[in-house]
Order: sequence, then C-alpha cells, then structure tokens
Amino acid sequence: PTPLRPQPPPQPPPPPLMPPPPPPPQASEGDARKSVGTAVSQALGGDGDPNMWDILPLHLLDLMDVDYMSMLFELLRKLPNTVQFYLDHMVFPETTAHQRAKLSANGQDLGGEMLFSRRIAFSGTPSSLLPLEMGACIHSMGDDAKMLRTLTNPAVVTSRMLPADWDVPGVLQLLAEMQPPVSALIDCGALVTGMNNREVAAYLL
Repeated sequence: PTPLRPQPPPQPPPPPLMPPPPPPPQASEGDARKSVGTAVSQALGGDGDPNMWDILPLHLLDLMDVDYMSMLFELLRKLPNTVQFYLDHMVFPETTAHQRAKLSANGQDLGGEMLFSRRIAFSGTPSSLLPLEMGACIHSMGDDAKMLRTLTNPAVVTSRMLPADWDVPGVLQLLAEMQPPVSALIDCGALVTGMNNREVAAYLL
C-alpha cells in the first residue's frame, strides 16, 4: 500500500484591503489664533487667557530686566501704534527740532521803518535794491570806473586759464605753487567747493 503524505496546514486568508488614512484636518483660523495665544501665554505666563497674562503695569516695569524687556520688544515692535509713538516722541523731537514761531529779518527789514524809525546809513553792495524808505541809491561819480580800471590793470590782476578737467585739489595745488606766493583767497566759494575753510588751509599748508 502507498503511504499517505501529510498535508500542509491551510494558509490563513489574506487580510482585507484597508482604505488609506484620511488626510489631517486643516487648521482653521480659530485654531491658528488659539495656537498663537498658547505660544504667547507660555512666554508671558497664564493659561491661554489674555486676561491672565503676566503683564506688569508700567510703574512696576524694570527697565534693567533684560529678559522681560526683550519679550516686550518682540511683542510691541511691529505694532503701528508703538512705532508711531516712538517716532513722534523719541525720534522726531531729537532729529527735527524746530520752534513754532521764529524771528527772521533781511536787509529790507533792517533798513526800513519796520524795526527802526531813524537810520543813519545802510551798508551793502551799491545797487538800487534799497529799502523804499531810504530813497534811491546815490552812486559816487567815478566809483565804477575806478573798480574796472583796477581789475583790468595787469600790474594788479593776472589771469590763468584752467584745463578743461580741472578740480578743486588741482586749483589749490596751483595756488600753492604760485610765485610770488598768494596771500589770501577772497570770494572763491563758487570755485572751491566741497571743502570748508579748515580743510582748504590744511591742504595749502
């Protein structure tokens, strides 16, 4: 007789297919605000209730408390009202000091009757732009001719043509090397620009 072979044990049935897990729920705006409130409450103390946050009143605030001041800075630095207060009361008064009323005067005010009822003389460049109360400017005969004769006298005035690419240091170097030496610079502010009197003197020396 043929021997009987043992049969293998039956295989368990395959597990049923499970549907994929549902996606995590999207956080709503209320949940986002709640998480922000939780983070802030952890920094300030309290149980998430703004009324329970450990905010000290101003009269108890210690400006030397670095940790607490850093926390307040992070909370307040982007608030529009805080920025406006800082600009209006700290920055602008320090950098843009001004007065509501200012007293100013010009040559017309000084030579007219607005400030002084009696004037003896008026000093300035001779012209017809005198205050009306002083009348017309009376020019001395021959003054303009004398000035022109002096300015055109080669024994008094000489001229020198500057190169097309001249600059202020080049002009000062030319003056420093002139013979006989230059004694003074008079009314040359339109030519020597970008340097104050001290810087020009230091360059020439």
